[in-house]
This record gives sequence, structure tokens and C-alpha cells, in this order.
Amino acid sequence: MNYKLFLQNTPRDKDNYLLISPHRKYQHDEQSYDNQYQISSYDYVAGEGLQRLAESLNLDLNNPILELGCGTGRLSVGLLKAFDPAKVLVTDASSIFLDISRQKFLENGLALPHLGLLQFEDIGALPDDTFSLIVIRSALHHVDKYDEFLVAASKKLVRGGSLVFQEPLYEGLFVLGLIAKYLQKSTSDKELLKDLRLLSDTMRFYCRTDVDKSLAEDKYVFRLNDILSAANKAELGLKFFPNRSFEDFAGEPSQFDYSKFAQNYLKYCMSFSDKTVTFFMSNASDVLEYIAEISGTDHAPESSGVFVLTRTI
Repeated sequence: MNYKLFLQNTPRDKDNYLLISPHRKYQHDEQSYDNQYQISSYDYVAGEGLQRLAESLNLDLNNPILELGCGTGRLSVGLLKAFDPAKVLVTDASSIFLDISRQKFLENGLALPHLGLLQFEDIGALPDDTFSLIVIRSALHHVDKYDEFLVAASKKLVRGGSLVFQEPLYEGLFVLGLIAKYLQKSTSDKELLKDLRLLSDTMRFYCRTDVDKSLAEDKYVFRLNDILSAANKAELGLKFFPNRSFEDFAGEPSQFDYSKFAQNYLKYCMSFSDKTVTFFMSNASDVLEYIAEISGTDHAPESSGVFVLTRTI
């Protein structure tokens, strides 16, 4: 089945969303997501950065574009400004996230793309040899068998097409958990201890690969070698940009600052109080300064990154 027939023949729900998968609610409150991460409805930067990255690498942009795990549309808004919405399919497993994203598109005066309910595990339902780009912003770590997903996704790309995604990385979060474990000796405050233990326990769960993660929303943080091995299995070439986000490619990126990364992670990802964030940053200042010193102008420790996986055969 070609892409045009796929769009015509796939059933739709009352909101005109393609029903590729059943709705699956996100484990956290979708409506509060933007507030937690302080995401603006009018932020085009991630999409602009993706466009510039694709053009700088001379990626094929002639065929349809698929976004997986759109969430509240943080990447999608800029994506639709940068590319023709008629050739874009924006998907998420949650119909609530699709509702939020669609409202943002309308608020920004953007033409609506194709919208669909799709879980990563069901990507096989899409037609083969279809997409120039498959894009993901910080959602691959939700996928239990990500290596099998990459194999399936590679078949949906045209030859020369690319899977482009941004993900958190092992090294930076390992260090964050290590600091949290160390700081537990520095306080007897119950609130601080509770948060520090939560942080160290969370990083332990993310970093370990020998525990069952099937029921967790956030499952992994990746090592470069994890993605390289999975890319080789899927017969995809790999380019890697350490400690870079899609937004960084929209302009001149600043030098990576691990202290800033740590502070933002505590504030936004962990939703810790100002009290906990201040305690962590002040009591870990010597360690954070040393990390900056030994890193120099290098991108270390690798805490997130952008991956470009291209189908070559």
C-alpha cells in the first residue's frame, strides 16, 4: 500500500485522527506538561533547528515527514513552519497530546498536518519506503525494545532517508545520580534526603539494563554504543552530535555547561523545590567546578545528544 492509499484507507476517530494504534494515556498529566517544563505555545526554535541540521547534512527532504511521540508539539510547531504541513504526519500514542498539539497549530495560524494515534511498537502498520524524515524529540527512551523499533522504522524510510532524534544520555545522568548519593551524607533534613534519594534511585533505574522496565514510562538513558549497535542492526549509518539539542542548530550553540544541565534537570524533570535545587547546587559546587575544569572545551560529560541515522541500502 502506498502512502496516499494508507491515508485514505486508515480509519479515523471523531477528531479525524488516524487510528493506527489505540489511544494510550501518558502516565503523567498531559495538560500540566507544558507548565512543568515551561514550554511556550509559540516556540518555533526546535523545528527551525531540525530544518537547518537537515539542510546542513544535505538530507533528503523530498518525501513525507513523520513525527513520533509529538507530546505537546514542542518540535511540531516549528516543524510545520519549516516544512509543508501537507507532507507531515504528526503522531502520538495519546489523543490528549494530539488535542494539545492541534490547538497550538491553530493558535499559530498553521495549516494542520495529518494527525494520528500511533504507538512506537505499531510503526510496522505504516507503508514501507515512504518517509524522507522520521523525527523524535526525547521519546525513544519510552520504548522498551528500542533496537527492534529501529529495525522496523528503517523500513519506513526511503533509501537515503533519515531517522533523527534527540535523547538523554547515560554519562551525564550517571554523574547526577552519583552526586545525589554523595550529598545524602551532607544533610539530615527529611525533605532534602527524600529528594536526594529519589534522584539517586531514579538515575539507578534509568542507567541499569538488568531490571524489568516494561511498565515504566521512562525506561532508558542511552550510551552512544547502545545506539550504534542498534543502528548497525538496522543497517543505518550514524552521525552523533553530543550535548546538542534541536534548538542548538537554529543558531550558534553555546558551550555546554553541565552545572546548568544539572540545575535544569532538578528543576524541570524532577520538579524539585527551590530549596532542594539550591542545596544541591551549592553543596555540589566543588564537584561541578571540577567537572567543568576537566571537560575544558570538550562536550563532557555527554548528557544528551542528537542522532542522525540514515538508510544507506
